Amino acid sequence: MASALLSVFMGQLYDICGRKTIITVNLIVVTLLLSTVCFTSPSLYALGANRMVFSISTHFLINNPCIPDYVKQDSRGKAVVLQMAGMIGGEFLAMTILFRFMANISPYISFAIAGLIVLILTVAIFFFVREPAKK
Repeated sequence: MASALLSVFMGQLYDICGRKTIITVNLIVVTLLLSTVCFTSPSLYALGANRMVFSISTHFLINNPCIPDYVKQDSRGKAVVLQMAGMIGGEFLAMTILFRFMANISPYISFAIAGLIVLILTVAIFFFVREPAKK
């Protein structure tokens, strides 16, 4: 519900604050929440709050305006397909390799490792994302 309400304002926030800022902040939030999700137990309210903020942050990341900003109009369909293939590929790798690797590890450590992976990607993305040229 919160994600749907925020969707109306996401484009404006990206325009006001900039792509790099919004993407970096939301990736840091995802890293922190992913790394600390195990510490919300046994509070269902803490887990719910963690998941709600996590969902809003990932919603900001998934629905970013980068494809319209950086990809030529005639190639946008291919870019969307590549984005979706990357998301599906990431889910597949997480389910087949990452989960099996972490099956015998403490949940606290496994979520910390997942958070570390997102943090490494955050640093890489910070250096690759550029603000679009003003029109």
